[in-house]
Amino acid sequence: MGASDNWRGHRIVVVDSTGVSMPDTKPNQDQWPQQHHQKPGCGLPSARITACFSLHTGALLSYRTSNKHVSEIIRLRQQIDAFRKGDILSFRTRH
Repeated sequence: MGASDNWRGHRIVVVDSTGVSMPDTKPNQDQWPQQHHQKPGCGLPSARITACFSLHTGALLSYRTSNKHVSEIIRLRQQIDAFRKGDILSFRTRH
């Protein structure tokens, strides 16, 4: 990593989370259950994704997926090996 690839000697890592829906199949429903308030057959299975990106290059550094019952923090902790000493994390928040 060159001097221009960081900010004051630190790599900036952007953390972002989102959700996706998938085809309504039995295996998908088993692993990625739909929302509890939806009637059976009326919703799509949904997954949550938390990803870490390099702010400088936009490269995907790591990601984890889970069902809706696993928190964003747990998915982030599962990616600890993607971080280096001195990294600065930037979390994207939504209001």
